[in-house]
Amino acid sequence: MKPIYKLWLMNYQQAWYDLDQAKQQDLGGKISNCLAQNGAKSLLTAVSLWADEKWAVWGIEEFPDIEAVMKHSQALNELQWCRYIKCRSSLGTLIWPEANLTIPEAPLYRLAQFKMNEVWYHLSDAEKKAWDEKNEQAYNQVGAQIICGCDTSWSNEEWGTWVLETYPSLEAAYKHTMVLGNQGWYQYAKAISVLGVKYSME
Repeated sequence: MKPIYKLWLMNYQQAWYDLDQAKQQDLGGKISNCLAQNGAKSLLTAVSLWADEKWAVWGIEEFPDIEAVMKHSQALNELQWCRYIKCRSSLGTLIWPEANLTIPEAPLYRLAQFKMNEVWYHLSDAEKKAWDEKNEQAYNQVGAQIICGCDTSWSNEEWGTWVLETYPSLEAAYKHTMVLGNQGWYQYAKAISVLGVKYSME
């Protein structure tokens, strides 16, 4: 069984702000314990409020199987976690690499969710391969990197895929977006993305 990856985007509700700091920390600790008890782990938590007011924070978690996902969800319900947050999540399996996913330290992360549109499906295999090569060159131009991609079409019909990227700077992310636009990427896909910096406990 392939591991299941859960992408989540979250903002806080009033009930969270009504808790004092000690209770917030206690609840956060219980959430972390729930992950560990179900054989899961957090791979990345990124702060995005500075770039996107809809989502204050987002992250990626790894579960050993779908049963662990369901058990963790039940544990969150028992903690009444949904009282404190507004959240959107998506389950997926890795497209690449096949195993042992690790997420490196980086100055900036970009999460992109997308779904290919009709124009893409009319391209030949050769045209798709040529685009993939152009896309790789676009990353190389700015020092960016795709860390992983997940197929979420089996759990989320709105967005078929998400990818996690790293950038050396905000300027590099901007330049990459401009390159994609100039190459015509946005005629092939509907997409949304959010930037983030790694959450620090310090």
